[in-house]
Amino acid sequence: MKLAYLTTVYPAYLEQLYARHPGLERRAWAEQHQAIDADVYGWLGVWPRALAPLGYEVFEVLLNAPPLLRAWQAGRGLDPGVRLEDIAIEQVRAFAPEVLWYDHADDALLERLRAAAPSIRRVLGWVGSWVPEGSSYPGNDLTLSCAPESVEALRRRGVPAAVLPHGFDERVLPGLIERPPRHDVTFVGQITHGAPIHVHRERLLDALRREVEVTLFSPSAGGRWERPRAWARRAADAALADGEALAPLHGVPTAIKDLFDFKPGWPATLGGIPALRHALTWRTPPRGPLPEGLRRALRPARFGREMFQTLRDSRITLNIESGSTTRHSSNMRLFEATGVGTCLLTDRTEGLAELFEPGREVVTFDGLAECVERIRWVLAHPAEREAIARAGQARTLRDHTYAQRAQRLDAIVRGVLR
Repeated sequence: MKLAYLTTVYPAYLEQLYARHPGLERRAWAEQHQAIDADVYGWLGVWPRALAPLGYEVFEVLLNAPPLLRAWQAGRGLDPGVRLEDIAIEQVRAFAPEVLWYDHADDALLERLRAAAPSIRRVLGWVGSWVPEGSSYPGNDLTLSCAPESVEALRRRGVPAAVLPHGFDERVLPGLIERPPRHDVTFVGQITHGAPIHVHRERLLDALRREVEVTLFSPSAGGRWERPRAWARRAADAALADGEALAPLHGVPTAIKDLFDFKPGWPATLGGIPALRHALTWRTPPRGPLPEGLRRALRPARFGREMFQTLRDSRITLNIESGSTTRHSSNMRLFEATGVGTCLLTDRTEGLAELFEPGREVVTFDGLAECVERIRWVLAHPAEREAIARAGQARTLRDHTYAQRAQRLDAIVRGVLR
């Protein structure tokens, strides 16, 4: 069985990776791919290994990794002037998969992939813990999600969907450094201002940092240019949607408003500008910057092995789901933190007990006051904290590795191929 997995990664991750490996961008595709694979970032490298014992050959396509795509292109002797997405299409066509796992949101690109690679029999999609309004994923034969709520929402729209939980990549363990903790409490993850799935997270973290010491590592730590970039993204979105509709951009300097005061019909022209082209595919309006106090508290994101080491160096790692409407715990942090042997503090959901035993394998809270109380208790009881961390790790290594997830994914794939 041949499966191609197409996805994107955080640009900040690629910047950090290539900065750590000077000259890597000039090396052959195989060397660059090996460096990315060894860094244990997200799902990269997971499925080729986990699915191989089940008879799969998996090829990963990183749609927004220019050095990697260009290196593959050079090795094939292709026209150096082609666009990155054309290289990705050629990668899929050359691999000739039976199944395409399309972890991206561009329906037009999916149509091009299907046309270019007639070997594709079925397409799997992916959404996380939030489904954008109006999305019907017409090109997918089945859409997967880690969140049962998302699967329910998709099915209500008539979209075939199934649950595939996140898991833990055991490859990270041999490379971890065993040393005394460097942080009492950490949060490692995304905080997108105003996004429905992050409103609760943003408010809780902003309040929590005033009560206890918590170290926040996030891709949302965009530096001094993050606020201007956020306004520019919103201006571009408004201009592309309606050249006259700039009313939502209160506070944007007049010069920037004028820059984006295009007339109807300009989006087609703007699509040729690299800096704006991706705005044409935004499913929802871009969000503004985080509140200033919270933004200043953020440290640069940690990715891959560095992220896992940060979790291991923490006495407590905090996980925050999507707020009061969330009935199930579903994100990657549940398994990443417990997998490396850190005490996980996570918000209480009715579905959490299906994954971990609250109070013995993880610590839970409901709301700010209880979160603060739990943090203080756990820090004051190191023996109990270490016992919970050990139990959580044992549960993850027993039930939540990608070897187990591969069994479920295999059953899903064979089901859609029938």
